[in-house]
Amino acid sequence: MKTRILLGVIILSIWSVSTPLSAQTQHSERFRIGFQIGQSGLDFGLGLNMSIPIVREVVSLRLTASNHWLTYQQAETSVSTTYQIVRLGTAPMGWFVADRMRVYGEGGVSVLFPSAELSATRQTVGGYGVFGFECFVQEAYGSSLYFEIGGTSAGAQTSSTIEQPSFGAGLLINAGFRLAL
Repeated sequence: MKTRILLGVIILSIWSVSTPLSAQTQHSERFRIGFQIGQSGLDFGLGLNMSIPIVREVVSLRLTASNHWLTYQQAETSVSTTYQIVRLGTAPMGWFVADRMRVYGEGGVSVLFPSAELSATRQTVGGYGVFGFECFVQEAYGSSLYFEIGGTSAGAQTSSTIEQPSFGAGLLINAGFRLAL
C-alpha cells in the first residue's frame, strides 16, 4: 500500500512538471494548508500542516501535527498504540531547479506526545531537519505536491513493554499536498 501511494506521488510530481509555472507561484509564498502521509522511525503516520509566509515572503513558518502508530510485541500478542508529534520550524523559499519544481530545507523544534500506554513521560522535546522537493500544480495556483526526507531527535522509550523499543526518532519521511489559500 505504501509503495502504491509513493508511486502515485512520483507520477503526479512528474506530471506537474510538464507545463510552465505561473509567475504568481514563482515569485511569492502564500498561506498554505496541507496533509501528509509519512514515517517517523519505523512508524507510519498521517498529519496536517500549515505554512505561513513571514520575512518578506522569503521564509515560511511551518506547523505540522501528525499521529503515528507504534506496533510492538507485548507478551505473545502484537499491540498497536498511537502517539502524536508536533513540529514547528522555518522553511526558506528554496530555489527552483525547474519551472515548476523547487527544493528547500526546513528545520525546527519537534515535540513528541506518547500515549499513557507507551510511556509515563508526558512529552519529549527535540529537533528535526528535512530536505524537500516541491512540485507546483498550475491549475491550483500555488498549490503543490511535496516529498521530504530528514531526521528527528524527539524520541522516547516505551516503559510498559518487555523489549522497551524506542519510537519517534530517526529517519523522517513525508509526502503530501499543500493547498494555497
